[in-house]
Amino acid sequence: MTSNVCVAGVGMIPFVKPGANAPYPVMGAEATRLALADAGVGYDMIQQAYAGYVYGDSTCGQRALYQVGMTGIDFAKAAGYPDVFAHGMLVMGYLGQALTDAVSPPQLRAFSTRFVAITQLGARLTCEGHVSEFVDHDGERCAKLALTTKDENGDLKLSGEAVIAL
Repeated sequence: MTSNVCVAGVGMIPFVKPGANAPYPVMGAEATRLALADAGVGYDMIQQAYAGYVYGDSTCGQRALYQVGMTGIDFAKAAGYPDVFAHGMLVMGYLGQALTDAVSPPQLRAFSTRFVAITQLGARLTCEGHVSEFVDHDGERCAKLALTTKDENGDLKLSGEAVIAL
């Protein structure tokens, strides 16, 4: 399959070592604005955008695009989604909060999750867990918990496990 690609503008800003200038998302947003101005187009004409990073946090390129307006319902629909959706880390945070509401944080020995499906904004989420087995963890008697987060339709959004001291 072949595709036509058009790089219509260039935006350059001085790059300096971490901490010596504005945060990377701010620098990236400025470079993006300059590239759009150079091309003479608005972000509403962009069909796809790609952002990478070397030094910054793992989503700093994505954050840079948000700062120039590449977010919201129009952008989500252009990417093929029915609406904007919640970041997976938010759903993970809900599950982690539910876990530490049920179990004292000092008892927590391990917590891991796997993202299963996109969560639409406004979804009513239910976080659940049950003991899947009893285990020895670093010489300590523990319980391994199977964890899930589902939406109001029962669709699985996140699965995970935790190990807690007994």
